Amino acid sequence: MYLSNSEFEKAHSDFDTAIQIDKTSAKLYHAKGLAFQCEADKIAKEENRNFEKEDELINKAIQSFDEALACDQSFISSMFH
Repeated sequence: MYLSNSEFEKAHSDFDTAIQIDKTSAKLYHAKGLAFQCEADKIAKEENRNFEKEDELINKAIQSFDEALACDQSFISSMFH
């Protein structure tokens, strides 16, 4: 729900809380990566685009996808992001 309303900080916080409960869930890390990617995509569409922030978010997304793969190397969705 937070992502659909572009409430990214709340979404990130929820994913962090969920990951603290289950640190081995590839799905949670992947979803967190998608949230960072979604936020970066929103910035990319802005007229006065903040490239530094966009790059930071993309790197966080990649890190989250890597963490998903560390939990489960067969989690194919994270391989393609």
